[in-house]
Amino acid sequence: AEVDYIKLKKQYPDNPAISYRLASLYYKIAVDKNAEEKFDDALASLKKASKEDPNFPGIAATEKVINENKKFDEILPLIKKANASYD
Repeated sequence: AEVDYIKLKKQYPDNPAISYRLASLYYKIAVDKNAEEKFDDALASLKKASKEDPNFPGIAATEKVINENKKFDEILPLIKKANASYD
């Protein structure tokens, strides 16, 4: 999908719908990478999303969550284990 959107963006560089869809794709990738605990990749994808559409909803909040996850990366497995016994 990324390649297709980039091609469209080259054809229609001023079309905000294409930028929005590309930002949406990068945002989704960031969320997926965060779930996989690949925090640096997630932040890189969020940066791409923000570049495509600085007003894309949720970027700031998601970046905060990813940074918190990255900060607590060492403890996350223990939290997951505790969460599993809580549920």
